[in-house]
Amino acid sequence: RTVEKTALRTVEKTDPPRPVEKPQPPPRAVGAIGYILQSVAQLETGIHEFNGKPYDKEYNDLQESLMQNLLKLDAVDSEGVNAIRESRKAAVQTIQRLIALLDAKANEFDTSGATTGN
Repeated sequence: RTVEKTALRTVEKTDPPRPVEKPQPPPRAVGAIGYILQSVAQLETGIHEFNGKPYDKEYNDLQESLMQNLLKLDAVDSEGVNAIRESRKAAVQTIQRLIALLDAKANEFDTSGATTGN
């Protein structure tokens, strides 16, 4: 800080004001993970209602959709942020759990002797 005297007044000079830091918007990765989890939540309903064999069209559609969401998560960049990395990891684990559930339901139906009119 310096003081300058002029003919009319005394002026104090201070360091220029620092710009106010704006809160950073959440990284794009957070939105991407949220969007993927919404899609997975919709699939989860179909998985819980699934009652078929491992080679049924519905099974294949659900399995394919889950795998596509895994690929989307794989493409999400954590941007070096540990919280994003952990969020992505939790989302992957959710999808893996749903794949296992779908497989178990399909195999249970297939081995239970349930038939569709045979």
